[in-house]
Amino acid sequence: VMTATGRGIRNVLVTMTDAQGEERRAVTTSFGYYRFENVTAGETVTLRAKARRYRFAEAEIVRTTNQAIADADFVASGN
Repeated sequence: VMTATGRGIRNVLVTMTDAQGEERRAVTTSFGYYRFENVTAGETVTLRAKARRYRFAEAEIVRTTNQAIADADFVASGN
């Protein structure tokens, strides 16, 4: 999770919802990184980011899990 200039944003709540509607949460590090452990491979998940001071260009990201998802980047559109 980053600003438009590429700086990581900390303390952003990232929510992952699986196909069964089960929701998991993670909070970003000072570098804007987040991680979800033990996600079933082959499942479609929806990711959402929420921060008090930022809005994101992409409100949600939908991905099908394989080994690891490395391209689910939320970029702030402003503050």
